[in-house]
Amino acid sequence: MSEADPRTRGFNYGSPHKSPMPPNYQTAQQIARNLSRQSREIGDEAWTLEMAIRDVRIAVTGGEKALAIQRLEQRLLKYHNLMSV
Repeated sequence: MSEADPRTRGFNYGSPHKSPMPPNYQTAQQIARNLSRQSREIGDEAWTLEMAIRDVRIAVTGGEKALAIQRLEQRLLKYHNLMSV
């Protein structure tokens, strides 16, 4: 490596790209942002479904059980197309 290469002095995370960015750079950034947002939303959905499952498991009284099952069924309606997987 030449002395002009910033890596000769160690990893330089902030070293700017010297030439114009490739045409698909902005597209890649947007896709990454969208995927990150979707992963957070999916994580939230998974947590909500896991809590509905937990509520069914720990329900004690008849009323608690009925309410927990009703809430679980409501959550599952959103995902009925995934049930065949």
